Amino acid sequence: MVFSLVYSSTTDHDWTQDELVGLLEWSRGWNLDSGVTGLLLYRDCAFMQFLEGDEATVRELFARISADRRHQDVDLMWSNETERRRFADWSMAFREMGDHPVAELGYNDSLNDPSDRRGDVLVDFLSMFRSV
Repeated sequence: MVFSLVYSSTTDHDWTQDELVGLLEWSRGWNLDSGVTGLLLYRDCAFMQFLEGDEATVRELFARISADRRHQDVDLMWSNETERRRFADWSMAFREMGDHPVAELGYNDSLNDPSDRRGDVLVDFLSMFRSV
């Protein structure tokens, strides 16, 4: 079984592209070593992240994120267990939802490419949080 959780948090400043790239590079390395996959969304000083992997590892990572001073108002929105990963191909997919996405840096190109079926996963993920 694969354990998944989604959280949201806010920050005390709007992150620069350099800060976001640094976070992604570190996260992707750690996640790859730890067997964690997922998706990180960012917009206007707010993060929403989907994490999946071994339950103990994901819960430990969430506890570290919750204690990180860069995150405020951390809210565990959802968790569950499934038989397979939603983001198996991504150590950490990223999508900046603001006016100045970092697509030119190559961090979310696959989410913008209609021929890449992984973009469908993003649509599926976001649909979980839309009102009916």
